[in-house]
Amino acid sequence: MIFSTIRYLKINNPPSFLTVAIQVAKNALWAPIGVFAIHELGAQWIDHEPYFDPVIHFAGGAATAFFFFHLIAGWQTYIGTATVTKPLLFAFGLTVLVGTAWELMEYLIAVYENNTLAWSLLNTLRDLALDSAGAATLLTWLQRRHLR
Repeated sequence: MIFSTIRYLKINNPPSFLTVAIQVAKNALWAPIGVFAIHELGAQWIDHEPYFDPVIHFAGGAATAFFFFHLIAGWQTYIGTATVTKPLLFAFGLTVLVGTAWELMEYLIAVYENNTLAWSLLNTLRDLALDSAGAATLLTWLQRRHLR
């Protein structure tokens, strides 16, 4: 179940930090790793633009938010207990931060390699918007599923 890590909120004797880390990795790390693997494999057979890159950014935003949500929900024992809203908001913020760092890395690599691939401001803004939209879509779905 997606909200399985939230069960740690109700445990009197909290599990160890390592136990929570392993549980979160088993429950949620597959999502961003899977999207990255699809990106790397798909890039060999599919043209990166104009269709593949937007789909990967949307899916990457959702997968990263999925991971961060589980990470924060699982570690609430250590960072403080709150409602479901806290992990949702933190997951969104961290996903936007990761997307921004990714775009900065793309830009720096393009500058270093003297490549014009990442010079487009419109492409960068689209990628950031799709990262955020993927995260917002998944987190909205999680919230609605949980509140039913």
